[in-house]
Amino acid sequence: GLAASLVLSALLLVFGRLYTTIYRVEPEVRATAYLLLVVFAVISPVKVQNMILGGGILKSGGKTNHTLAIDLIGTWGFGIPLCLLAAFGLHWGIVGVYALLTTEEIFRLAVSLVIFKKRSWMQQL
Repeated sequence: GLAASLVLSALLLVFGRLYTTIYRVEPEVRATAYLLLVVFAVISPVKVQNMILGGGILKSGGKTNHTLAIDLIGTWGFGIPLCLLAAFGLHWGIVGVYALLTTEEIFRLAVSLVIFKKRSWMQQL
């Protein structure tokens, strides 16, 4: 999963400008779309690791309350407040808000890795 996400990220970074020329839009929109692709490309490996670890491995251990807590705290305790701060407090544009939103994925991965290493998520049958 990590290798495939790194390849996807590299392809997005290499062909991102070409991809944004497919659509007939104003140059500002094209530039914004490219910056959003760059942010997505940078965070894509973390997103994929979260899908594998949080969406698959930790849930398969039987204690889905761990992943529920990670998702709730990640989204409502970390991601949404940061986005509100970026949008309404700091008056950042869409790229800045999206970039800050993706830091939620880093938080989720860090917490998931800690829980994974503790092995407390495994339920014995």
